[in-house]
Amino acid sequence: SVEELCGGSRRRVVSQARAVVASVALQRFGLQMVEVARTLSVSSVAIHRSLPRGRVLLSRRGLSPEDLIPEARVQVK
Repeated sequence: SVEELCGGSRRRVVSQARAVVASVALQRFGLQMVEVARTLSVSSVAIHRSLPRGRVLLSRRGLSPEDLIPEARVQVK
C-alpha cells in the first residue's frame, strides 16, 4: 500500500518496492534524493544505498525506468 511504502516499513517486499520507486524517481524524473527520501519517510542515506538495489531489481525483470514510465507520460513540475 502507499501508506506502507511511505511509512518507512522494513519488510523486504516494501523495501524492494521503495528501492525501485527511488530509482525511477531519480533516474526518470530527476528528483532530488532528499525530496524522494522525505516523501518515502526514510533518510537520504537509505535512498542512496537503495539505488543499486533498485536498478538490479528492475534489470532482473528486464525492465528500465523508461519501460515503467514512457516519455509521453513524464510530466515534471
